[in-house]
Amino acid sequence: MLGELQGAPTGFKIHIRQLKISGGAGFIIAISGEILTMPGLSKTPAVFKMNLNQNGRIAHFY
Repeated sequence: MLGELQGAPTGFKIHIRQLKISGGAGFIIAISGEILTMPGLSKTPAVFKMNLNQNGRIAHFY
């Protein structure tokens, strides 16, 4: 069926190295090759690494 579609690629294989279940979103993520996923959140929020000046702007970020 796929080979009958005009312009559809043929003659290759995709190697899936990992499947991740995203239960909240309701789908499965297939990871192939050198694809990287976004990291999770850190244990410490970034706000604890900021100093604000008198005007409320970021003065220093560690």
